[in-house]
Amino acid sequence: MPPSSSLKTSLFLLWLCVAGLSPTPSLGWGQEGHRIIATIAESRLEKHASEGVGELLGEGGLPSVANWADEIRKDRPETAPWHFVNIPRDQQGYNPTRDCATPREGDCVVAAIERFRLVLADRSRSKQDRAEALKFLIHLVGDIHQPLHCLKDHEGGTALEVLVEGERINPANEKPWNLHAVWDTVVIKRAGVSEEDYTRTLTDWLDRQAVEELPQGSVRDWARESHQAAITTAYKLPADRNLGDHYFRASLPVVGDRLARAGARLATMLNETFRRK
Repeated sequence: MPPSSSLKTSLFLLWLCVAGLSPTPSLGWGQEGHRIIATIAESRLEKHASEGVGELLGEGGLPSVANWADEIRKDRPETAPWHFVNIPRDQQGYNPTRDCATPREGDCVVAAIERFRLVLADRSRSKQDRAEALKFLIHLVGDIHQPLHCLKDHEGGTALEVLVEGERINPANEKPWNLHAVWDTVVIKRAGVSEEDYTRTLTDWLDRQAVEELPQGSVRDWARESHQAAITTAYKLPADRNLGDHYFRASLPVVGDRLARAGARLATMLNETFRRK
């Protein structure tokens, strides 16, 4: 789903306000992006859901565990496929037989979200099982809204090398830049604002939207939206693959839209799940 014109305007004005500065923000679709989603979601929880989250997670709430699913990946490598889905670039929709079969059938992010939601809703399960399901949901709902987590080509962009304003090497790991890393760590940095200010911008935009302007859709719809955004925006690369202002101006509103919708949808999912008896 393309971002609305109002969100495009809000994010572009935000970009203009700081484009001439040289801050050193720590923003991206990585740890900060997941915290933004969790913070937005937490602000939209109904009382019963907030209480349910507190019973399972204790103090700290959703943002405190937003990156837990990434932190455990080295110790639990079997969870790695739960973070993405392999929809080919030349396909229009999600096909579980085709897209959720590698390396193990049923182990993609779409299936994982659907599975963990059922565990969270099942009050016969242990508190430990339900708390773990909740922590996975907080993170994976964010992942499915990242466009390159829903694209098979070039391994979700990780195998597609690019330049960032002429620079070939990512200073964070001293490896060549790839498109996926750009969307994880660079696009929002171009806005040059704090995590709190960026979260506030997205929250303010969401608060101004009518309910009908924020259709929830299914988990499969979310994957299809991200896949489309990957094709129409993330992969709109200059011929020399040297990403600069034009690319980032086009990409920032899409990232903002995906983060905002992820937060709103996570809140709706938790409100509905904790409401069930």
